[in-house]
Amino acid sequence: MFAGFEAACAQGLPEGRAGVWVEATFAPELARRAREAGALLAVSVDASGEEGAVAVAGFAPDLTAVRVRLDPDAGEGATAPLRELLATPDAGRRPLLVEPRVAAPGAPLASGVADAGRIENAIASLQASGIEPDLWAVGGFDEAEDFRRVAARARADGRDAAGCLVLARSADEAALGAWLRAAARTEGYRGFAIGRPLWWDGLVAWRDDALDAEAAAARIAERTLRAIEIWRDA
Repeated sequence: MFAGFEAACAQGLPEGRAGVWVEATFAPELARRAREAGALLAVSVDASGEEGAVAVAGFAPDLTAVRVRLDPDAGEGATAPLRELLATPDAGRRPLLVEPRVAAPGAPLASGVADAGRIENAIASLQASGIEPDLWAVGGFDEAEDFRRVAARARADGRDAAGCLVLARSADEAALGAWLRAAARTEGYRGFAIGRPLWWDGLVAWRDDALDAEAAAARIAERTLRAIEIWRDA
């Protein structure tokens, strides 16, 4: 996967505008290589308090990323670990990216399907509990108006500096293109964070010996650059 990112960098991926989002627990080597490549680095931290702060300090990321799994009606208990993390000096001073994990009714979290109303309510709930990230990572929506309303909630009440990333954990080519175009045309969206739609096919083909590592990386790079092209041309 990272070889594909490196290949995209070699083909003109915008320097200082592209980056990688890694898990602190599972990918320290990728974080190191991202730094060496000059990429922006977002590190997901699940731990709270000092334990999480140690993980953040070890990577010195551009963004501390936190996934918050909650029901909008769950109250402040769901946000306590995050608030503990942000209270630590190192984590608290770094830009923050929050991904509210709220699935649409009847859809698994991994599906990539997002319900704008539930996301909007989750953002409002987190804001009310004192969580004020620089960026919100939110899933793709079926309607352009859903992108607008979620961004409006993220930036409500004078939060003009806050923004959104459109998140795509799983989407076919048509859906991904539609999400990218809709987000790029909506005030408040700063970019995108895409996973499986970029690298899954290439990775599976490499695993099954249908592609060698170089060809698989080239396929991932091609899809990465295509996503950027769609965003720019929207």
